[in-house]
Amino acid sequence: MKALFTTALLLLSTQAMASVCVDDPRMFTIKTVIEQMEAGQDVPALKLTPLTFLSLTPVVREALGDNITVYNEKCVPVQVYKQTLPKPVVVPFENLLTAFKSTVYQDDQQASLAILANFTAAPKSASEIHDLIAPLSWQSRHLDKLYQWGVFDKLSTSNTTAEHQRDYCSKAAAIPSLADLYALLNGHVEGFNKLGVLTRYEVFNIFTPTEVEITQTVNINKKECSILNMFRTIESLQHTGLSLINIKGTNPNDGLAAVKEAHDAYHSKGQEESAWAEQ
Repeated sequence: MKALFTTALLLLSTQAMASVCVDDPRMFTIKTVIEQMEAGQDVPALKLTPLTFLSLTPVVREALGDNITVYNEKCVPVQVYKQTLPKPVVVPFENLLTAFKSTVYQDDQQASLAILANFTAAPKSASEIHDLIAPLSWQSRHLDKLYQWGVFDKLSTSNTTAEHQRDYCSKAAAIPSLADLYALLNGHVEGFNKLGVLTRYEVFNIFTPTEVEITQTVNINKKECSILNMFRTIESLQHTGLSLINIKGTNPNDGLAAVKEAHDAYHSKGQEESAWAEQ
């Protein structure tokens, strides 16, 4: 069973990295490697892809210590010192999310914080970051660990415009969003970098040129409050390099139109620069 699990990890890692960037075949005989190290033999460092490094169990990670090198995004093996890389390695956000959730659910605080310290989420488009504006759908006891470990501050749900509802909304804890975690992993926007923001009472809307994200709400004492903390979400979006257009009024169509205009202007400028470069 363990051999099958290790094989699955190696296949996943190989697919995620370039074809020349593969795990050390000694991962298939990791027990022998560890026993040789414990016997005082000179064992060359294992070369691992980031995904396999992230997937090491606490027991294996502790046994290997710093006798590991991890491939960076250019497929260059980088030495590990005290389980820390000298420079964060860029990895797709989805892979980091899976690994991070696994460490939190296993109550492995050291590994969770190591992911945040050693890896950076790969760039995404504005629309892709827009899709991350959704709460982490984890069990509450695991979300509590994020507060206890200092990953996120425990904030209440917020309401930026309806003063009479703030007392109700302050009684519920806001859930961190995928966008908050992406920003925490220093992910940044690539290409067109504008989203529209329209705050309307208990919810706020985020616009791309073609789509609207209406934040989810929770009912508290018959009052609607956003599940997310609006201020944290906006701060996270800005941390990724997104420029937020503040939409005036209450009509979502105005928001779509404003962001579409900025989007068209961005691509028009890009076409002009391309044509100039070709001359």
